[in-house]
Amino acid sequence: MWLVWALAAAACIELAPNPIYVALAIGIASVAVSIHALPGPYARAFPLLLVIGTFFAVVRMVLTVATTHGVGDVLFTTPHFGLPQLLGGFTVGGTVELQVMLQSLTEGFAIVGVMGVFGAFNSVVSHSELVESTPRAFFELGLSKWDIAAGALIIREAGGRISDFHGGDGYLESGNVVAGNPKVYAALSKLLAPFSAGVA
Repeated sequence: MWLVWALAAAACIELAPNPIYVALAIGIASVAVSIHALPGPYARAFPLLLVIGTFFAVVRMVLTVATTHGVGDVLFTTPHFGLPQLLGGFTVGGTVELQVMLQSLTEGFAIVGVMGVFGAFNSVVSHSELVESTPRAFFELGLSKWDIAAGALIIREAGGRISDFHGGDGYLESGNVVAGNPKVYAALSKLLAPFSAGVA
């Protein structure tokens, strides 16, 4: 339920990044955290991600204002210099325009809103239940080596089993994978056995 809420709130912010909607989403996230936050270190995720989001929004605004010119009403002028063509050739510094600053602040506030929503999600969700809700087993045909390698390491380190459809170690070459915890892996392998005759 919380994941659906977080995705819906983030989608609303991205589709309509009006500062009023973003402030409303942050306010609702704050209420959700104050009522439903679980004890533990993740309870601090909401304020921490708001601070990090605000920092990035301010840095983004400064960089945008320093590199975007000729768009609107000039507030003031700063010293400026041109970058070499190799680095883009644009001017850093110079005029600071109101419209550029307001647009950048609006976009930065949307970033703060999205980070706040996912900070709230981390504060209210039980991470052990979230992990337990992930699939216990997996099978796929025709994957590339780079699609398999990292996942295979993680599965093995977590105590799981991974093989090709015949129980061997040729999954990197064939691209055909069966994986899961030992109990579910055995059941899935047995279930897939009748269908694996024509599979490499």
